[in-house]
Amino acid sequence: QDDVRQKVHLNTFGFFKDGFMKVNVSNLSLKPPVPSGDKNSLSVGFSLDRTRNDGFSTYLDEEMDYCILKKKPEQDVSVVILLLDLKTEVVKVRFSAEAAALLPKISFSSEENVIALSPKPLKSSEQSSDSGKSTAETNQKGKPTNLLFSFSQSIVEQEHPVHNDRGTFSFQFSFNISSDNQEGLYSLYFHKCVVGDGVTNDQQLFSLDVSI
Repeated sequence: QDDVRQKVHLNTFGFFKDGFMKVNVSNLSLKPPVPSGDKNSLSVGFSLDRTRNDGFSTYLDEEMDYCILKKKPEQDVSVVILLLDLKTEVVKVRFSAEAAALLPKISFSSEENVIALSPKPLKSSEQSSDSGKSTAETNQKGKPTNLLFSFSQSIVEQEHPVHNDRGTFSFQFSFNISSDNQEGLYSLYFHKCVVGDGVTNDQQLFSLDVSI
């Protein structure tokens, strides 16, 4: 409630094959509210970081001013970034295509969206010709059913809608360890990154409820 921290460690947990976890995020709000024309000045979201075999985090043991939400996952790094886009009211899931086999698939459940978006990573052959462009699979009516966005040949981005009730966001996601090479120690973090000359990090408060 009314927290100012830039990075919050939520949980660290070890998983074997067929392990499963569900995360319910509710009542996520910001104080003061971010103006509609200034939503790019603030980034909030989560990261799921897989620890290396030597026990050290792959990605997040950086200086406090470092904002993981603003950085694209490197090719050999086992981390999934879940960035909440305040303007379009979606969660953008980003991960390295090369590390995809080592990471569990993030699944979303949404009451708002009965036909859930369940994008699959682009194959390298498909990415090479459409690098940097957005693609969408269409059904018979021509409406997009899956949304995929690729920054480059090595980054995959998926979008999932969230519920917004007058500036209070909620969504639910889960993952399943489906293979032996995904087994390991995982850490879940919440991040809040303020950029620009507006409200400082200490002035931008956030509140949220997380159940795991």
